[in-house]
Amino acid sequence: MRRRSFLLLSGLSALLLGALRLVRRPTPPEVPDTVLLAAVLDSLLPADGDWPSATELGLEDALGRELDARPVLQRTLAHLLWRIDRQARTLAGEGFADLLPDRRAALLAEILDHDRGLAPPFARLRALAFEHYYAHPAVWRRLPGYHPPQPLGYPDYTRPPPHDRLA
Repeated sequence: MRRRSFLLLSGLSALLLGALRLVRRPTPPEVPDTVLLAAVLDSLLPADGDWPSATELGLEDALGRELDARPVLQRTLAHLLWRIDRQARTLAGEGFADLLPDRRAALLAEILDHDRGLAPPFARLRALAFEHYYAHPAVWRRLPGYHPPQPLGYPDYTRPPPHDRLA
């Protein structure tokens, strides 16, 4: 190989590598998209009769506040939602939040069957959603025969117990 051919070939290779670096794979966000989170939560916990949906109770905001204090889980769920949305765009041609509610539920089941890697983070999201949903006073009032021992929680939980109760 002559020097001129070598220089031309190495120059073209460098140009090609530089162009490949410019084309980057999309990266998931660090924080969950609130609209997408609301759509997934309403797919898990839709309104049914006199039972409110997840977004009617403001679960996306409550979950967002909890995730703000847990950055690793926040990134994990942001990545999960991003992957669900990308799969929805591939399978349905539009974003998950843009679909009709009935289509969302069916598509979510299809996405989870298609991508088994989503199962662990999705199970965590589902557990958090159910935890927040059934802890909401508007929901536990609807449960038959259920009367929590501390319906309003423990208002003084941040204070240490009195000394006379420690003995």
